[in-house]
Amino acid sequence: MRKLSVHILLALSLVLPGGPASDVDARAGDADPAVAFAITDIIAALQAVEAEAWWPGFAPDAIPLALFDGRDTYLFNHPRPPAGFAPWAGLAGAWRHAGQFEAVRGNRRALLNDVWTATCVPVRQSPVTGRANTPRTIAGIIVHEKFHVFQKLRHPDWRPNDGVLFGYPLDTPDTLARRRLELTALQRAVRAAETAGAVAWAGEYLFRRRERLDCMPPPFAVYEQELQRFEGIAEYLEYRTGGKDMMSAPQITGFAPGAVREMGYQSGRWLAVLLDRLRPGWKEKMETGEAKYLDELLAGTLPPEPADRTCFEPAEVDACTRQAETDYRAQEAWRAETRAGLDTAPGWQVEVRAAARPLRLVMFDPFHMDALGEREMLHTRWLKLTGGATLEITDRSCMTFRDESWQITTLLVAGLPEKPTMENRADGVWLEAAGLTGEFRSARVEFLDRRCLIILE
Repeated sequence: MRKLSVHILLALSLVLPGGPASDVDARAGDADPAVAFAITDIIAALQAVEAEAWWPGFAPDAIPLALFDGRDTYLFNHPRPPAGFAPWAGLAGAWRHAGQFEAVRGNRRALLNDVWTATCVPVRQSPVTGRANTPRTIAGIIVHEKFHVFQKLRHPDWRPNDGVLFGYPLDTPDTLARRRLELTALQRAVRAAETAGAVAWAGEYLFRRRERLDCMPPPFAVYEQELQRFEGIAEYLEYRTGGKDMMSAPQITGFAPGAVREMGYQSGRWLAVLLDRLRPGWKEKMETGEAKYLDELLAGTLPPEPADRTCFEPAEVDACTRQAETDYRAQEAWRAETRAGLDTAPGWQVEVRAAARPLRLVMFDPFHMDALGEREMLHTRWLKLTGGATLEITDRSCMTFRDESWQITTLLVAGLPEKPTMENRADGVWLEAAGLTGEFRSARVEFLDRRCLIILE
C-alpha cells in the first residue's frame, strides 16, 4: 500500500515468534471524502504510461485495479467482479459499485473475489511531500500498487517482515548520526554531476552502511535490505511513471523504528536511480535472481575501496554528530513525557494484562508507532491483536509491552472520554469504547477510579 490511505491494513504472517510480516506497504494519509479526481482522467493518465516497459515481465495493464473516488468504487480488468459491481458505461471493461467497497480502503493490494487487485483511494495532496497530486501522479501510485501485486505473484520471498520493527534496536546518538551520514552520502552519489563523483560517494555510502549494519543482529540488517528491494523499487517505479522528481520528499531524520521503514523507501528509490546510471541491466539481474539486493548490486559495480576514504569533511561529521546528540536528548525527553502523559491523561483508562495468555500481533500501522523503550511501543493509528482476546484500536493512542517471544503481555489505552461499555456473553466479555473494541475469553474485569482492568486468566 502507498502513502494515500483511509485505513492502513497490514496483513501479518508469523515469521518470527509472534512477529508479523507486512502483507502490504503503507504510508498514512487521510482520504478527502469529496470526489478528488475524475476516474476517466486517472485511467487516461494510467493508460499513457502502462504500455512502456518499466520492469522485465511486469505488465501493469494486465493487473486488475479498484478505485474509490470518494463516492463510488470502480473496478477495471477484473476477471470475476464481486457481487454488487455492475457494468459501467464510462469505460469499456469497467464495473461500478455504489459507495465504498469494503476491500478498497487505501493504496494497497487486496484480494477481490480471490484475485489479487491493486486498490487506490486518490486524494488531492500528498501527505508525504505536501504537493498537489495530479492524474499522472495518481497513475504512478497505481503502478506502485500494481507492482506489489506483481511481486506477490512473481517474487513472494521479496516481502519484508515488518514484525522486526517491534524489536528493532533503539537509536543512540551514534546510530542516529551514522544513518544520517549514510543517507547523505547516497543522496550526493545520485546528485553528482560527474560519474567519478557518483562512484566516490556511492563507495562512501556502502562503507558507512556496512559499518552500521555490521553492528546489528542479522534479522534487522536483512530487513533493511529487503525493504529497499520491496518498497524502494516500487517507489522508484511510482516516481518514474508519475513524472515525479526522484530526489523530492524530505530526507529521513527521525528515529527507529519508524525512520528505518521510511528509509527503505527513500534509499531503495535512490539506489535504483544510481544503478540506472552505473549498472545498466540491473533490473534483469534482480528479476532473474542473479542479484538479491540493491546494495549488493551496487557493491559489485564499484572499484575496490581506496585506503584513504575522505568524502566527508571532518567538520561535516562533527556537525552531524552534535545534531544527533541534541535530537537524541529531545527524543528521550519526549519519551518520558509521553509515558507520564499516558498515566495521567484525563478520562478513562483500559489496561489489559495478558502475561498468562500473551496476545499476538495481527495488524498494525508501522508509520504511526514510536518506541518508548526496548519493549514498549506507542501506537497512534491502528493496532489489532488476537489470542486469549481479540482487540482492535483505531485512531487512538495506546501502549503495548512485549515479552521475549515478541508477544504482547500488556496493553494500555488512555484518555477515553467515557466509561467503556461491557457486556457478558456466552463466549466471554465484550467491551467497547471510543476507538476500541474487544472480546475476551476467561477474563476478570475490574472497574475502579475511571479505570478498567482486564486480566486474562
